[in-house]
Amino acid sequence: DDHSAGVDGAWWPRTTNLTTELHDLISVLADRVGTTEQVSFDWNSLSVSQRGIDRPDGVRVSGPLPDQPPDIMYVFGTDGRRWELLVIAPQTDADGAFDTMQKAVGVDPR
Repeated sequence: DDHSAGVDGAWWPRTTNLTTELHDLISVLADRVGTTEQVSFDWNSLSVSQRGIDRPDGVRVSGPLPDQPPDIMYVFGTDGRRWELLVIAPQTDADGAFDTMQKAVGVDPR
């Protein structure tokens, strides 16, 4: 994948409704990005219809920014930091997901 070069990490969600898993992802990233302010991504229709992040959470969930690759999620912290995560399709098998995650962060998977 051409978009994987230069990303900060990868995320392999368990379901196609990505917004239901955002709380866990944001918690994991807290040490790296600080308090999350915004998450930008090319959400699928299921994620849009069943959002797991609400206004009281203080996190703005938006569509992709101009020129944002469709498989890259941007996570913005309140301090201005941005993390770029390669999102791996949930139906990917474990070996394929592992290899893709390793490649995304610049590690030779095997």
